[in-house]
Formats: sequence, structure tokens, C-alpha cells
Amino acid sequence: MELKSRAKFNFHWFLQNVFPELGIPDRDGFAWGRLRNVGRDLCLDANADAITLYYCSGLHTQIFYWSKKFELRQPISIYNVQSEDDTNGKYVLVESEYISQFNVDSGSKWIHWRVGPLLEAGKNHCLAVDPSLMGIIMAPCDYANNPDQLWEFQHYTDQYWDTVAGNSNETVYSDLRTLLMNLKPS
Repeated sequence: MELKSRAKFNFHWFLQNVFPELGIPDRDGFAWGRLRNVGRDLCLDANADAITLYYCSGLHTQIFYWSKKFELRQPISIYNVQSEDDTNGKYVLVESEYISQFNVDSGSKWIHWRVGPLLEAGKNHCLAVDPSLMGIIMAPCDYANNPDQLWEFQHYTDQYWDTVAGNSNETVYSDLRTLLMNLKPS
């Protein structure tokens, strides 16, 4: 603390002006923490080899957030949906370094309802568990009948709850509220 006060180092200024692409979940997100699949009670895990499911532990590889730009990300990574190949029509979740996408559109836009789907808006596919492999897939949304497409973050921000309740006046968030109301699992 003494060094910080003597140096007059402002970490908030540093993050905003020098390293703005570093995500801070509770500042930049609607929801953050472990991302648990409700059907399997396992968490999304971005280990060194692949994006997979693992027992919920709270390790840094399991800390994700849903940003206010509707991205699914970790502090320096962002997750997008892309076609597996041009012939089979299947989609996969891929990790990209957010730094390489500085000040550009991140690609996939995600919509989420608490204890509900994580839907990639452009492809109308949901993050799901592949029961045969116990891996992650993107599947046509059927969350009303498939608990393997239901997800829950560990924390949700006040801004998320204000948006859901209709207390936010910002247009982008009122559009989100409309989408959320249409997606709300019954």
C-alpha cells in the first residue's frame, strides 16, 4: 500500500487507458464466475487443451463472464461460434485472444437468461453438452426440453437484474430485456 501511495499509481486508470481489452468481470459483465451446466452439474472449463466440462472447482480456468457487449469471455479470451467445416452445418465454440481483436467487433453475440440457455444470437444455436462425449457443442436450441442447454453463472450484476426488471433506460438493454423475456424458460 505504501508503494502504491508513493508512486501515485492508479490501477483503474491503467486498466482503462493502457490495457482496456483486459476484461474485469464485475465491471464489464452482466454475469460472471463459474458457468455451471444445470443438467450435468458440471462447469465449463477452458483448460490448455480444449473447452470442456469438469467438476466445479472455481479454478481460474472456470471463471467466465457474459459481458455488457454480449460476449462470452474470460479476462483475455473471448469465445465465438464458428462453422466446424463448410459441409456439415455444425458449429463449434472456439477461443480467441481478445487482444488480437482490439477495438473491433468481437463476433458472436450471446443472450442468456439465468438458469437458462446461452444462445448465440446470429446462429440461433445454444451452448450444450454432448452427452456421448461429455464435451461442449453448439446445438439447435431446445432448452425447454433439454437441461443440457441450461446454464447458470455464479454471480449476476445489479445491472442484469435492472435490465430484466425493465428498470434500465438504455436502448440496448431494453432490447436485451425483450430478447430475455422471449427466451425465458417456462
